[in-house]
Order: sequence, then structure tokens, then C-alpha cells
Amino acid sequence: MQRRWVTVAGLLLVLGGRAAFHFARPYYSHLEVTGRAWVNVAFAWGLTLALLALIRFGERLPLESIGLRRMNRRDAWWAFAAFLAGGAIISGTIPLIRALGLRTVESGVQTLGQLPIELRVCLVLTAGITEEIRYRGYLIERVHALSGRLGLSVVISYLAFVAAHLPFWTLGGAIQIGLGSLVLYALYLKRRNLPACMLMHVLNDALAFLLIPGLLPQR
Repeated sequence: MQRRWVTVAGLLLVLGGRAAFHFARPYYSHLEVTGRAWVNVAFAWGLTLALLALIRFGERLPLESIGLRRMNRRDAWWAFAAFLAGGAIISGTIPLIRALGLRTVESGVQTLGQLPIELRVCLVLTAGITEEIRYRGYLIERVHALSGRLGLSVVISYLAFVAAHLPFWTLGGAIQIGLGSLVLYALYLKRRNLPACMLMHVLNDALAFLLIPGLLPQR
């Protein structure tokens, strides 16, 4: 029973963490874009490290319980295939998002493309690692453990993941990211290997934040 309540605390940490970050916006909104990005990186790692400590010392469970296990060659191949599929989905939805009169991910990519290269690399690694731990690993596995319903755990994780991207990427970008992330969920459910999802996520964000900004017209 005690472990159950610790898990509930972990779920609240994941689900409420991003909301707390945005409620604290008045305290860092005076910073320039670069400063706000570093704050976001620090917050993401702080939240994730707190969650990992809760798993090991509160729940007293191994990190394998959230899919953090060794990645084999087959996992890596699946991650690369998922990267190609996710990128195709996001690119293919651009005309639809524009037809709806919404902003696409291109706007956010252009904004991030103006940040220093070392910060962009840090953002790629931060999102690829910390978001997978929180949303794909912890939320799916723990909601499933508490409810016994895998479908419910995936839906809650998915909605939380998409909602976390709304403030920066706006509705249009969040829709694209949400559709592309369906591949991430399929990858995790098939392999139950979080490093594979991290690899796919890092490849996707490296393409978006490091390569594509140099190809887009400057604003």
C-alpha cells in the first residue's frame, strides 16, 4: 500500500511538473529566449532526476520497471525505422495544418534554430532522454500497474505528452508532434525498451533542431 502511494506521488510529479513550470513563468519570463531555454533544460533534468530517485528509493523498484534496459541491435533498427516513419508523418501533415490556418512546427524550429549550437544540442538530449523517462516509461508502466488497463495508461501518457508541447509549439505544432509521437508509442509497446525510444526521439530532434534550421529561410 505504501508503494502505491509513492507511485501516486510519482504520477503527480510527472503530470503536475510541467504545469508548475508554466505557472512559474512570471519568475523567468524576463529572460531572453536563450535564458528561458536553459531554465527549461534545468527544470526537465531536475524533475526527471527526482522521479528516478523516487523509483529507486521510494518505490524500491529497478529502473527496468520503466523500460530502462539494455538496447540490442534489433531495438536500434526498430528505433531507426520509427524515426523515418515519425518524420514522414510530421512532414506529411504540414499541408493539413496550414489548411486549418494553424502554425506548423516550422515556426518553432526557426525559433530554436537561432539559439547557440551548444544549447540546441543540450535541448535535443534533454527532450530525448527526460521526456521518454517521464511519459513513455513512467506514465505508461505505472498507470498500467495501478489500473491494470494498458490502453488507459497509453491514453493518459499521450494526452499529457501532447499537452506539454502546446505552450511552445502552439496547437498546430502540437497536433503534428502528437501524430508523429504515435510511432513512439508503437515502438515502446512493441519493444518495451526505453533507450530505443530515446534513440528515435534524439534522432528526430537532432534533425529538427540541428540540421533543418540551416535549410529554412531566415526570418
